[in-house]
Amino acid sequence: LGNDQIGQHVNDHIVMPLGIYVVDKSIDVTPRDVYIPVFATTVWQPEPEQPGQETVCCFDFFSGNFERLWFMIAHLYLAFLFPNSIKRFVIRLPWLFNIIKNVIRVFLQGVNFIINLLWGLYNLVQGKPWHDDPSLITAAIKFNAAKEGCYSRDDSRIELDFFGEEEQSHFNQDKVVANSEIAKHMALLNGLGEQPHWLVKWFLRLVTKMPYEENQIEEYVDVYSRRFLLSEQHLSGGCLFGKAIDKGLDNAIDTGKVYGSANVYVADLSSVPLPRISTQMTAYLIGFHVAKRLCVGNGE
Repeated sequence: LGNDQIGQHVNDHIVMPLGIYVVDKSIDVTPRDVYIPVFATTVWQPEPEQPGQETVCCFDFFSGNFERLWFMIAHLYLAFLFPNSIKRFVIRLPWLFNIIKNVIRVFLQGVNFIINLLWGLYNLVQGKPWHDDPSLITAAIKFNAAKEGCYSRDDSRIELDFFGEEEQSHFNQDKVVANSEIAKHMALLNGLGEQPHWLVKWFLRLVTKMPYEENQIEEYVDVYSRRFLLSEQHLSGGCLFGKAIDKGLDNAIDTGKVYGSANVYVADLSSVPLPRISTQMTAYLIGFHVAKRLCVGNGE
């Protein structure tokens, strides 16, 4: 195709989990609210005279009672709580990952039992019914790294540059974005309910440095970027294609066309909220629909 950009550009979302909050009792939490990815994104825009470029941020919300919520995010915390050196070892051994995951879930069941027992006793002392299982909520912020990664020609590894500083100015856009967006969404979570008991906050801060006050955010970002970094394929589109495809700025009909080809198009579904049942077949059907629309009137 003569397209030397194919396979040269790659980026992932930086994923930063936030703390757990107790949902306001006036808000009705249903099983459908266990996991809500917010595809309506926001854009971080640098201030005038400030270096950097705009960044797209996405948000995932998790809510439910303690047991449901913690089981839902068990994989997230499994990945988050281990230092990166251990993660590299665990991901190569699926059986070890499953053992550790089940151990964590057994531990969570024990913690859940203790919390329910103490909460029930506390309710009785307050003259309330024993069973008063509060709904909890947490969130994860995701945004694409400022610097693009690349494919290693030696061993096909993907090399990413997260929280990298500019050589001349030492400006670190990823840290600036993280500090700014975490502050905004801590305010949102506080508006949906209240912070948990100080003992719970102390434990989370001890293990993860997750912030509950604005003056704790910078420390969390610094520790997270060095020890616990998580990523996933990001949702801002073009994460693997980069400059290899036409974005349709000059001609909308060419949107998604691979440069150098006559009729090869990419239907990017990275930001499409696909159903959780048979997502692959849904993607096939959407691709087929896109192909039919592209072929209208050209006899193909």
